Amino acid sequence: NPPLPGSGKKKPYSLAKLQASFWFFLVAVSFLFIWLVTGDYTDTVTEQALVLIGIGTGTALGAAMIDANKRD
Repeated sequence: NPPLPGSGKKKPYSLAKLQASFWFFLVAVSFLFIWLVTGDYTDTVTEQALVLIGIGTGTALGAAMIDANKRD
């Protein structure tokens, strides 16, 4: 197992959490922009957008489970 960071030091950043937040932010801002430009918000969420959010979320959850089991 990798050593714990010393006192007063921060943990390394999580690439999985960054990826999840990036895709969620990108999709949310894109649909907000589409809604503002067209005024239509009923049929704008596509399956591909939900898949992108799901992949990011699944990656973040997987990384959190791995991190939780590293120290056991």
